[in-house]
Amino acid sequence: MTSTTTFNTFESGFSLRLSLVAVALLLACFISGQALSNFGVNYVLGENPFAKIHPATYLAFLSVALLYLIGEGPRISRILFVESPAVLYLAISLLVILAYTAILLAVPGTGLPDTWLLPICVFILCALLNSTETRHLARILDGFFLINLSLAFTRWRSTSISSPSRSQTPYWA
Repeated sequence: MTSTTTFNTFESGFSLRLSLVAVALLLACFISGQALSNFGVNYVLGENPFAKIHPATYLAFLSVALLYLIGEGPRISRILFVESPAVLYLAISLLVILAYTAILLAVPGTGLPDTWLLPICVFILCALLNSTETRHLARILDGFFLINLSLAFTRWRSTSISSPSRSQTPYWA
């Protein structure tokens, strides 16, 4: 007897698009520059300009490129040119700002991809999600923010109890 239950991405809501945007957002939110430096990536003080771009930016850009190549290209083009031309205007603005900082100010534009390219790619990835995938993404992010808040509260609580330099009365009292 065979089972009639199959894994269908449209029914369950989990797909390659959802996985890529969730990992890119979680990397952007939870891996800081200091954490990258602790892992051996010279994100803050490195000489290599490609090392100063956050891994979430790389993942988001490669995700858009991968989805474009595997068949989402017409949909991405429709999002950029028809449905949300503001994203296209933002991309053009990025190129103008990069040219301005590189040519006129002689400043390396290594911080700009994290500031401008990451949101553009995340907007495109989120626009590709259907409503079920969007709900799952919201639940994933809510779960990770709740874990982060719980860890921060636990650390704050343990520091405030064991630290002799703080007064014993809570700040709200």
